[in-house]
Amino acid sequence: PVSPYALFFRDTQNDIKKKLANPSFGEISKVVAHMWENIEPDVKEQYKRKAAAAKKEYLKQLAAYRAVQVSHQTPNMHHILG
Repeated sequence: PVSPYALFFRDTQNDIKKKLANPSFGEISKVVAHMWENIEPDVKEQYKRKAAAAKKEYLKQLAAYRAVQVSHQTPNMHHILG
């Protein structure tokens, strides 16, 4: 799952690339970090909610994946009993 900061980073990095002349990843990271520290609390909360929703969906998909894996690993009783 993605953190709130990572979601914010994704949303803002392209704008920063447009404003700075050929910025390095480090330069972009510094600008995004500064923006994140100074962002309005309600906007930061929106990113926290998005991250929580993404985590919930990830855990749901992971549980479904694991259930399929377990069902494939369970021996077929007809095969064992012959």
